[in-house]
Amino acid sequence: MKPSRASDRFSSCARFRSLTAALGLAAFAAALFNVTGFPPDNRVRAATAQGDGRVWPHDIHIKIADLGGGDWRLEFRLAQPVRALDLGPSLNGFRTSDWRIVTPGLALKSDGARDFLTGESGRQAFDRAVISVKARPLGLKKHYQPIRELGAQGALVYTGHFWPWRNGRRLDAVFSVSPRAGALVSVFGRTSASLERWMSPFRHPAFVYVGPLRAQENDRALLVADPRAPAWLRRETAQSITPVLKALEGLLGPFPDEKPNVFLAFEEGGPAGLLRYSGDALPGQFQLSLYGGAWARRTALGVELVRRALAHESAHLWQTEVRPKGEQPGWIHEGAAEAIAAEALVALGWFSAADARRDLARARKNCAEGLRTGTLNSAEARGAIGALYACGRIMVQTAADARDGAAPGAGSAAGFWRALARRAEAEGGYDAGLFYALVAETGGEALARAMRRFARTEFARADQEITALIAAGQSAQRDRARAPLAGAAER
Repeated sequence: MKPSRASDRFSSCARFRSLTAALGLAAFAAALFNVTGFPPDNRVRAATAQGDGRVWPHDIHIKIADLGGGDWRLEFRLAQPVRALDLGPSLNGFRTSDWRIVTPGLALKSDGARDFLTGESGRQAFDRAVISVKARPLGLKKHYQPIRELGAQGALVYTGHFWPWRNGRRLDAVFSVSPRAGALVSVFGRTSASLERWMSPFRHPAFVYVGPLRAQENDRALLVADPRAPAWLRRETAQSITPVLKALEGLLGPFPDEKPNVFLAFEEGGPAGLLRYSGDALPGQFQLSLYGGAWARRTALGVELVRRALAHESAHLWQTEVRPKGEQPGWIHEGAAEAIAAEALVALGWFSAADARRDLARARKNCAEGLRTGTLNSAEARGAIGALYACGRIMVQTAADARDGAAPGAGSAAGFWRALARRAEAEGGYDAGLFYALVAETGGEALARAMRRFARTEFARADQEITALIAAGQSAQRDRARAPLAGAAER
């Protein structure tokens, strides 16, 4: 990845799976998904400003310190005084609930959409602010947890919620992160007693682990695993991540960066029949959080969930190589990650051909359920997040099948994504228009029209419309066989 192309949030996916032992359910239960999309490029111009009688190569120094017991200290040191500091989206008011201003004369205010730090009078300029932060589970459905517990004495900090903005872009910043006495800070292969004036190599928000654990390193990844997780779960994660990354390299090309950070968090307790996990991905990093009593022992479903989660989140690491143009439908990258993950599981022999067919059938069913109350394009806004995954999977897979002249589910989603990435690289990013243009070139304009209609239309019988969309993809293949398209060069 190229640091200069970083944006605020690359992807965040979460899903909820439950296993009801009493019912003997062998398939996945209903899913709760949590997606964060791809906003536009947030790079900031390097600034040289005078502050405290010296030259600073950045706008702000952000200090985060773990005080213990869920208490944290946040300090902003600015290169130049400001009258207001844009802290970012309000996100259900977590700052007004959990942040307390320590510096006299300053106040935390919100306009309903974004939070601001200002002088109490509104006219007072300031260049330093100290804030007391209480870490607690927030249940944010479409955004990262600011501070997530990882182990009894550790936490995973998402720097993005502590990184201010100016005119729609992040300030040029450096971070210092301090743990409690005897603990460590770990990020991107670096483990030390603290971080001092640090910035992610991607110039992008990052996960930083703070606590007593050291990352486990192998030839492909760096893993920080919660010791509270069952031993089989930690072992499965450590053993599976290397083959998953190798399989994805075979599908998508060499991994573009250094070894990724993988963080595994586990919350003890939960109903005996429950399996739940959530995941978030950033450039060069992803985290999985698991909860539920059914994780206590190794089961076929538990193993499948872990492997699928690792493949899905890992696929996002390659996807971050190309940027979307502004806010784009989440179904493009989430659907592609779902399809590519399934392809990787087949390549590894963890999915048989029959497993892959059943998995795609589940996606069709979940897609139909997600479209009961509205369109695919409106799914995230109306909370039908599962539709982004399931319907996006159908869209990408149908496009791949048409492109490859394959039976339903047999086309290469990874190959389609590579073609989209090449186009996006040449055109400065991707959007829905580019997606449909590639479909038109490799599968025909009729299929592209059918996909546009599928994404924007509310259907009374979504299951029938899914069948019709897949049939349109197969029809496109027949037309293509009679008159090969110029877009075949996209292969």
